[in-house]
Amino acid sequence: MLNLLMVNYEYPPIGGGAGQANHYLLKEYSRRSDIRCQLLTSGPRPGLERLSLSENVTVHSVGLHKQNLHHWRKSEVLEWLWKAAPIYRRLLSDHQFDLLHAFSGFPSGWFSHRARRRLPTLISLRGSDVPGVNARLALDYKLLGPLFKRIWRTSSRLVANSEGLRRRALAFFPGIGIDVIPNGVDLDRFSPPVNRRLRGRLLTVGRLTPTKHV
Repeated sequence: MLNLLMVNYEYPPIGGGAGQANHYLLKEYSRRSDIRCQLLTSGPRPGLERLSLSENVTVHSVGLHKQNLHHWRKSEVLEWLWKAAPIYRRLLSDHQFDLLHAFSGFPSGWFSHRARRRLPTLISLRGSDVPGVNARLALDYKLLGPLFKRIWRTSSRLVANSEGLRRRALAFFPGIGIDVIPNGVDLDRFSPPVNRRLRGRLLTVGRLTPTKHV
């Protein structure tokens, strides 16, 4: 039995791809009898909500004063870190975890950094948490860059969701080990056509930002 603590500062309806990927991972975990998972995340309204997705998967949502579900203000990031900290400590006290999996190097990765002496940690790099092309976060990257490197360095494992993101991460922190695990596909919704000779339509989903190369 693998006892897993997941930390993700966003989860549907908050955020974008990282929250969706996390949601579908939990969907798969709920079908497994050899995994028990606790997710610490955020919610759109103040208050603490505890939701059991299945017998083995529980979501702890720390509610915030969110203004926009798809964008984070600095005050909201700080609010989540502050409010999530006691829940994080309680989870570590109440459970014997085998692994901490953080979605995004920051802010979720901060809890990975704090757990580094207690259990193995895995950080999934998702996009904007890697310094680079997001002009809106240029000042944040400059100010928090040293902290990002410290968090990455103390993680047991770093994983990027694409080769392109891995290259960007290595440009920021040369020489650090990073594996690549691409996003999955929900085969219940998307599957190859029965008649492969038919011409199909291509659907791509993501924010319309330069880094997506749409």
